[in-house]
Amino acid sequence: MKLLKSIRKWLVNPKKSQVILLFLAWKIWILVFALLGLVFLPWHSSAFFGGGIENYSQYPLFLGWANFDGGQYLSIAQRGYIVSQHSYFPLYPYLMHILAPNSLFFLSLAGLAISHIAFFASLVLFWHLLRLDYTEKVSFIVIVTLLVFPTSFYFGAVYTESLFLFLALATFYAARKGNWLIAGLCGAVASATRIYGILLLPALFFEWFYQRELLGMQPRTLRGFFFFLPDALRQKIHEVAEKLKKSVGVSYWPLLPLLIIPLGLLAYMSYLASTTGDPFAFYTELATFGEQRGGGKIVLLYQVFWRYFKMIFTVTKSDPIYFTILMELATAILALSLLMWGYLKKVRPSYLVFAALGYILPTLTGSFSSLPRYVLVLFPLFIILGLFLSKRSNLVKIVLLSISAILLAIETILFIKGYWVA
Repeated sequence: MKLLKSIRKWLVNPKKSQVILLFLAWKIWILVFALLGLVFLPWHSSAFFGGGIENYSQYPLFLGWANFDGGQYLSIAQRGYIVSQHSYFPLYPYLMHILAPNSLFFLSLAGLAISHIAFFASLVLFWHLLRLDYTEKVSFIVIVTLLVFPTSFYFGAVYTESLFLFLALATFYAARKGNWLIAGLCGAVASATRIYGILLLPALFFEWFYQRELLGMQPRTLRGFFFFLPDALRQKIHEVAEKLKKSVGVSYWPLLPLLIIPLGLLAYMSYLASTTGDPFAFYTELATFGEQRGGGKIVLLYQVFWRYFKMIFTVTKSDPIYFTILMELATAILALSLLMWGYLKKVRPSYLVFAALGYILPTLTGSFSSLPRYVLVLFPLFIILGLFLSKRSNLVKIVLLSISAILLAIETILFIKGYWVA
């Protein structure tokens, strides 16, 4: 009952209900262009359609959202891991597996349900996180920049972006509220969802240090975060947490829960060690995805930029992949520029650490491939972008956001018919 009352109170708030309207507008936008793509655009390749070409042809509006990596998640949910699939972390396909019958159609529905629910929850949580520091006007612009980003359609696909974004935001929000145990638990679940989850550990260390310096690390109660549990159990959890605080000291208490964050990754590595003999198979198998993944070698950022500048002048401009290369390079330049601008404008250090590490990590394989999708979960970049746009005129905002929305439409059309976009 408490949960339902909280949801009802939030929904009837006219200011916060803007998030609902934005979510619906985003969904209608990508759905319209997905339908246009299905009707008018020819197939590029049938090799990467979700569930295979025969299943895709039967349910293109559903399985079309599971193209490329989405098909891998469907396969894992249906049959478990096979060789070369261990780069896909287990939580998302496991949730699909337990929520749906073992058929591609129902598994795709489960994946879409998880993604949409998690994304809407992410928008709500993102709003609350933003309002800790920024005005409603800035918070609104930040949410809009995320929704109209050219690859935001992945939040509505059979991909992990929505689920991971929710977990990352929950981790930071709990830490900002001083609920470090919740932050650690959410971080652990995030590290079982994507490799990016491990980046929450150094980011939250910076958050702890920042709060310790500015706020004196005042202890907070945990009971409010367990409102859905029986009173007796909530009280017990609170008592255990208070004992731990006393044993390690209030100031250093947050560091203990942060050690929980790697457990999701470590559990997956243990599974890989027992099934493949290689606990790092999620990384070593990247070489099977082609030359763009560096063959397992670490490549420095300037080398990746040089490679892309060469491709701009050598790849045939009529090839659809040329547009993807441009988008990858533009995203890399934009993200790097935002990080530098955010540093100069003194954006919260923990946010910058998470975004910077999340930006660098995929480039170490020697490519910006998929970077336009990877940056979706780096929410601090959208905070910085929103701050930048908030200082611009209305005309500039409208022009830039309109261009982004148009690119979102193009990317959606291409993706739904099997063109590689990210």
